[in-house]
Amino acid sequence: IVYGLPNTVGIIAKNQYQQGLKNGKGQIVADDGTILSEFKLNDFGIAKTLFRPEQNQRYFVHLNFNGTVLKQEIEDIAYRGMVLSLSEIQNNIILKLETDSKFYEQFKDKTFQIAAHSGSEMILSDFKLDANGKSTIKLLKSDLFTGMNIFTVFTDSNKPLLERLYFNRSGIKQVQLSAME
Repeated sequence: IVYGLPNTVGIIAKNQYQQGLKNGKGQIVADDGTILSEFKLNDFGIAKTLFRPEQNQRYFVHLNFNGTVLKQEIEDIAYRGMVLSLSEIQNNIILKLETDSKFYEQFKDKTFQIAAHSGSEMILSDFKLDANGKSTIKLLKSDLFTGMNIFTVFTDSNKPLLERLYFNRSGIKQVQLSAME
């Protein structure tokens, strides 16, 4: 998470048995009580939301599950860096990368690499930041691996900066099952 940038934040809520807390509702709340985003956990206790933190402010996740409100402070927000958002549009995956001004000044003339990998295979692509510290990469779903894809961004010196998971359903045969009587 980077201050001043639109961060896509994943939230996972589990009980003491490591089971997902399904269908809970939550919010990201600033120290002054301002609600910045709201989310709902799925059947596995997972949610995704957007969050743009500002410096000199503390932030908390408030999770309401069966009438009990759990609160957790969001820590380790970076003062500079790069964020990645992923969108599916028809048969394409759109990756949008954005940096803050300090990060951009340090890396504006550098070439980055983004890797799509499955754990055993990897596809690499080079990219540069535009004058606004942004870059957009369009990929065909059919060029990605079937199943889990991990997108990792590397600096010009091969230092990993960030990762994003994406499950590609293309090429997976789905079968409807019914209960036996």
